Amino acid sequence: MLPGYMGGLLQAGAVPIVLPLTSDREILTLLTGHLDGFFFTDGQDVSPEIYKGINLNICGECCPERDSMETVLLNIAMETDRPVLGISGVCELSPRLKCMAASEDGLVEAVCCPEQTFLWAVQWHPEFSYKVSEESREIFSAFVRACR
Repeated sequence: MLPGYMGGLLQAGAVPIVLPLTSDREILTLLTGHLDGFFFTDGQDVSPEIYKGINLNICGECCPERDSMETVLLNIAMETDRPVLGISGVCELSPRLKCMAASEDGLVEAVCCPEQTFLWAVQWHPEFSYKVSEESREIFSAFVRACR
């Protein structure tokens, strides 16, 4: 995990915990029972099968174990209405997401789920710029406020 993820969360007042790679719902439910929110980092590409897409063989490296784990975790978070912040990949995991920011050419840059107390995902990397960008710090801070 890149240090920027932890740094961005720590500066916003969070105490991040890294979970083991498993998609066992029972284990994840037990491990996450006392967590206030879920932060999904960027990483390998999400397999198109996860979001009912077509694999055109243009994806980068995928990690089926991580895709499975994040699907289970996102379901747990949404079922319990706990805050979620995602960087990049999680944008593809839920069909209930709505655009909350787009580039000038119409490319979706950030999404939210209005039915949840707090579920945001961004397609850029605030973990790289939080030290110099108030906007990037605010993304982490808004997530941590929602977790309280």
